[in-house]
Amino acid sequence: MPIPVLHQTDLFRPHNDPDDHWDVACLYALAYAGDIELKGVVIDFPPPHHRGDPDVLALAQMNYITGLHVPFSIGSPLAIDHQNKFSNDAGGAVGMIVETLRTSSSPVVIHIAGSCREVARAGISFPELFREKCAGIYVNAGAGSRRAAKDAELEYNVRLDPVAFRAIWNIPCPIYWLPCFEEITNQTRVSAFGSWYDFLQADILLH
Repeated sequence: MPIPVLHQTDLFRPHNDPDDHWDVACLYALAYAGDIELKGVVIDFPPPHHRGDPDVLALAQMNYITGLHVPFSIGSPLAIDHQNKFSNDAGGAVGMIVETLRTSSSPVVIHIAGSCREVARAGISFPELFREKCAGIYVNAGAGSRRAAKDAELEYNVRLDPVAFRAIWNIPCPIYWLPCFEEITNQTRVSAFGSWYDFLQADILLH
């Protein structure tokens, strides 16, 4: 039985970095192969420093190429404040996340490869739904160094909404943390406490 999956990403055009498009393409490939059921994609609202738009065209292209009909939604431009307060939005990205969990016949896996904002907002508002219907949240954000001084500078995905990143850990479902790097100051080194790896794509795509 395909695993139901929901994906949150900072997928922009022009791209912020090309790995986000590669991630989405891999998810569509898994869905096309029948390994997962891609329930939806949440695209972050572009931060003020980024001159670009949510790349809905990329998702439309992937839907066309695969023949799938994966829905998508765009997140809020408003960050969560330090009291976990935010504008109440029953629709939009939060509404899509909540409706996906409610209507899924089995618990949903959630990936975060950008801001944690929309998943945090949904989890804060509907904790019992997440307890019952979320199989786990995989968070690709932050730095994994065990020395606080090495993590003094926030990693990019965390910096998009630091309060949302903190709020994720209070959602009552399994949280699987995959730090982007072990140390912000040395991002291109393969390390024990980071999920960044260096390889040629041809080496892992032998088929």
